[in-house]
Amino acid sequence: MNQPFTIFLLPTVALRHLFQFLNPIELFEISQCSRKATNIISGTTRFEMSVESSSGSIVFNNYSFMVIGRHCQAEYPPTGIRVFDGNTVSADVCYLSENELLIYWDCPYIGFKTVLSHLVHLFNSTTSHLGLKNVSMPPHICLSTVELIRNRQTEIDSLAISSTTMSVEDVSRIVNQFKVTESLEIYQYFPSDPNIPFTSKSVYISSSSWITLKHLNSMKHCTVIRLRESTLTDDDMTSFLESWNSGECPNLQYLSIRSNTLGKNFTVFGLPSLQDEVNKQWFEKRICGISPIIYCPVEYKRDDGVVAKIHFDKNDGDIQLMVM
Repeated sequence: MNQPFTIFLLPTVALRHLFQFLNPIELFEISQCSRKATNIISGTTRFEMSVESSSGSIVFNNYSFMVIGRHCQAEYPPTGIRVFDGNTVSADVCYLSENELLIYWDCPYIGFKTVLSHLVHLFNSTTSHLGLKNVSMPPHICLSTVELIRNRQTEIDSLAISSTTMSVEDVSRIVNQFKVTESLEIYQYFPSDPNIPFTSKSVYISSSSWITLKHLNSMKHCTVIRLRESTLTDDDMTSFLESWNSGECPNLQYLSIRSNTLGKNFTVFGLPSLQDEVNKQWFEKRICGISPIIYCPVEYKRDDGVVAKIHFDKNDGDIQLMVM
């Protein structure tokens, strides 16, 4: 006959070894049992975390904690109550699947901040991705989220920002808190230069009217550059592309700049046109987590043998370059 076994009677060393085989949600549930369990877990486990405010998701190794409003309880009825923030607050929860735990809160913004703080300390986590793309999240929640993560690390792989509530100063402050190494995405209009450093391999800016040739030249180390709503001119683009042609952009694999100030007949490198209307082929390449496609390009070969596909769409002012 099987007898129940109280695992907390095991020595601390044995529990630490046991907890290494459990996933983040299982460890979270065990941490609810006792202060001893919480202390052991926070002292022995370390998961990489991905944070996305638009969905209220905090993800560890494909295990997701999602904070949502109580109005969703009718669709997904709660199955239990869990405690957070040092057992000072409680919330209803529901398992959406074995990998996803829903956590209900009266104010999802406050709940997101509270649950994030709780999990960061429980799992002694570092953050690989921070997505602040909930456009209506209050600035103080965004900034406190950044401060929580910044207190534990100075570098981050990926940072994405989209907000209607944060000022230029807020966004500039957030970006300058970290050295972004892989991907920086900004979906926000700036009336002036926000003084943002470009340290990542990939840069995407949805409203880039403030970007000048000086800014573009500071991206010469990048692998991917994507700018929308740009005001870069023919002279600006010619200057940058000639820099690439002379080998000053050694990492560049893909460039896409959509500017409303480029001339309809823009071309470069002495090519008669940047659109192949005869072959009409398309090319796709997997680069830095994206798969851009370039249609009807012309081929250009540098003096050092590097081959690239180049295309200019005069209708939307989009100049593309893809290194093959």
